[in-house]
Amino acid sequence: MREIKNSKTRVWSVLLLGLTLVGFFWTQPSQARCECEKRMEAKLEKDFSFYTDSETVMEFNFGVAKKDDRVEVQLYGQNFDGDDPEWKQRVVPAFEEYIGAMGSTVSYEMQRPMVRMHVIGDDGAEITVFRFD
Repeated sequence: MREIKNSKTRVWSVLLLGLTLVGFFWTQPSQARCECEKRMEAKLEKDFSFYTDSETVMEFNFGVAKKDDRVEVQLYGQNFDGDDPEWKQRVVPAFEEYIGAMGSTVSYEMQRPMVRMHVIGDDGAEITVFRFD
């Protein structure tokens, strides 16, 4: 009878420990945004909010997420989506220069060699991804 009681106690102890660990990891807050991400978003808003060429004007808001090996930048289009003339009629080489300048700035400021820039239309759909490294 004593062995059964000790065995039940061990099982309950292990079960309680497991539930405690699950609860601990489940309730941990998600990684907080660092100040550097907020500063970078403000800089992008100041310096890169508008893309303009002879054919089009596009307006952007930004989201920045610093990862271990890269920076993810979301360019949220405010006045176009992937099917709109603003996107389709842009001067591609000029837009790529705009993206390159932005990528260089983000890479330098955030101290990460790789930057991925996701262009998202005003309908919420991702249009394309550019990689700077």
